[in-house]
Amino acid sequence: MATTPIYASGALNIGMADVSTANTNVDGTGTIATVLTAGASGTLIESIVVKGRVSTGSTQAADTVRLFLHDGSTAKLWRDVAVAAGGGAIAAAVQNFETTIIPPPGFRLETGWSLRASTHTGGATATYVVSAFGSDF
Repeated sequence: MATTPIYASGALNIGMADVSTANTNVDGTGTIATVLTAGASGTLIESIVVKGRVSTGSTQAADTVRLFLHDGSTAKLWRDVAVAAGGGAIAAAVQNFETTIIPPPGFRLETGWSLRASTHTGGATATYVVSAFGSDF
């Protein structure tokens, strides 16, 4: 155990990924996008934002966005984000769904780990931008 506290250095670590390929797997296999990779001494994750983005003339589909923790060799399901079906068709591509996830205090990705994401449905009616905001140690 350290005798002095360890704080995030203040160096921001911000990651972002487009998630649009259908992946019905919950075991960490299939197409999974890398959202954020931990810094050299680990990264404190402060928030994660999932934003829906559907194509012109489409309606947001009911879906599940899955967030995985990847230890460098294996991805493990961390959290499911339920997405409700949206209203009528839109005239231009816009963000139709948005949610912010605040992880538990001290939620840290160790060196070599990454946050990854997938969508169950995918396609024009289930496309997302997943962003993670953190600070490196």
